[in-house]
Amino acid sequence: MLLYLSLIDKPEDKEKFEKIYYLYRKRMIYTANSVLHDIYESEDAVQNALLLLAQNIDRIEEAKSLRTEAYVLISARNAAIDIYRVKNKKKSTVSYDSKDTEADLDNILDGICSEEKYTGIINCINELDDIYRDTLYLHYVEAYTVSEIAVILNRKKATVKKQIIRGKQLLIENMKKEGII
Repeated sequence: MLLYLSLIDKPEDKEKFEKIYYLYRKRMIYTANSVLHDIYESEDAVQNALLLLAQNIDRIEEAKSLRTEAYVLISARNAAIDIYRVKNKKKSTVSYDSKDTEADLDNILDGICSEEKYTGIINCINELDDIYRDTLYLHYVEAYTVSEIAVILNRKKATVKKQIIRGKQLLIENMKKEGII
């Protein structure tokens, strides 16, 4: 805690950070653990999120509010996702376990052998709107299930399924424009 407080100059900001720390720390660990499924890595993610929070404490108006709670928990989730990505960066496999009706993309992805095409697909995914980009990235690149994505993004499973279907359609269009397919 002293490390975080040493990053903060104003006494009222230090007090605000302490309140946030004690109010949300356990929920931050729970949120990070829902992504990482490892308590030690989850604690690391929470420490990373708290460091960023301490550096940006002036952006938070009050410690106990829904907005602050959402900000803190999303920060923990994002820090956990960052750790997960680093941990699994060496994996360059794509998951094909989708049960959706868009079999076209699955067939295309099954046939990809070259790293160049894989990189092209990742670039096409990154060009999509946030809603579809996050969902498709977590599903195909990070190999999360629909249920796990729903938890990570705090959305309903049905919403995630629809976003995967619609995102696939947009991805196919982008891939055609880029000449990948």
